[in-house]
Amino acid sequence: MKMIRIVLAAVLLPVIKNATAIEITGSVFSHDPATITREGDTYWHFYTAPGIGAAYSSNLTSWISTSNHIFTPGTDWKSHYPAWTLPYFGSGTSANTDGNLWAPDVIFMNGAYYLYYSCSSFGSSYSAIGVVKSSSLNSPVWVDMGMVVSSDGSSTAINAIDPGLFRDNDGKIYMVYGSWFGGIGIVEIDSITGLAVSSVTHLYGGSHQSIEAPYLFKEGDYYYLVVNRGNCCQGVNSTYYITVGRSANVTGPYEGWQTILQTEGRYIGPGHFGLLRKNGFNYVSIHYYDKNANGYPKLDILKMTMEDGWPVLTRNFDLLESTGIEFEIKADETTNDPIVVYPNPADEVGFMLEFPGFKNNEPVSVRIFNPVGKLIYTREFDKPKIIQINNNFDKGVYMIHIRTGHETFIRKVFIQ
Repeated sequence: MKMIRIVLAAVLLPVIKNATAIEITGSVFSHDPATITREGDTYWHFYTAPGIGAAYSSNLTSWISTSNHIFTPGTDWKSHYPAWTLPYFGSGTSANTDGNLWAPDVIFMNGAYYLYYSCSSFGSSYSAIGVVKSSSLNSPVWVDMGMVVSSDGSSTAINAIDPGLFRDNDGKIYMVYGSWFGGIGIVEIDSITGLAVSSVTHLYGGSHQSIEAPYLFKEGDYYYLVVNRGNCCQGVNSTYYITVGRSANVTGPYEGWQTILQTEGRYIGPGHFGLLRKNGFNYVSIHYYDKNANGYPKLDILKMTMEDGWPVLTRNFDLLESTGIEFEIKADETTNDPIVVYPNPADEVGFMLEFPGFKNNEPVSVRIFNPVGKLIYTREFDKPKIIQINNNFDKGVYMIHIRTGHETFIRKVFIQ
């Protein structure tokens, strides 16, 4: 039997990167930013642009743009976009002639990244939301998965733009969307196809109120629906501001609405809230129009805390790096690595164990220990190839003991 030794390597305390507000440098452009998403040590930021724009960072503060658009932009963009999208770019003087794809959002599901985007023209509710997927963000190969929802152009339609993706504690995936016209709606999403598996349910707004850019998250017993009010896209004259309501149920009703971010100083018209949970902290990405740069739209990152059951945002915070315990796993003999944990880091919903090329002709037992060493999960599986672990984890470093036959393998996973 192989002897496994766990060596406590270090305890990493918070590292202060900045004493005041984060300064975003490099490729600072952003409009309608997607939730910042990480693959390995690289963070990705997608935004409205022809073909969908993208930038990456190793530290959340210094960003580098990439020419690897989701779809190829340019004068012949129509030949590179999925054919089903083309009618939604409109015609005449209001047509979206550059092929701008609006307000993307991204979520990791079943070993792949799914990116959602909007097809429309300004002021219209004849719109559609599509989805593509790739197994990697760092080396992407995007596959069109098709249309998720559409709207028919009527004054009461829930306008099919501004998707926001959300994974509930039970593993179900939802997409909120909408802009002005009929308000905000929600559909359930299939985690394999990426497409809607329910009809739309109305959540909030309507009657052409200035409500758009929805985002959904959960803290404790409440779901929080974040939306923008006011007008975007007017530089220093933009009147965007961000509000939030909450509900005990994912489909509402959402009540108690509060303003959590509005124009302040150089930060004009903040919008398009996205939540990144990192190392036990909550960071929010938005765009704003920089008053000191003639209204140029830029990326901003704030810290979110909860006070009296409601989110509070601030720009004045310290960026904290990794916390918790680092482990080094050593074996007396060398061996191939037949077990893969992904995603890693994972979120509180869970993660997958995959056994590529593993000759597991015997049952596999899995035991998981929490950050203080308490056994929290134990189960046996019959000759698995992939195991889905769903346990509503708290944040921290977990040790996974996988035993089959006479061998024990130990892996660690970080829940953020």
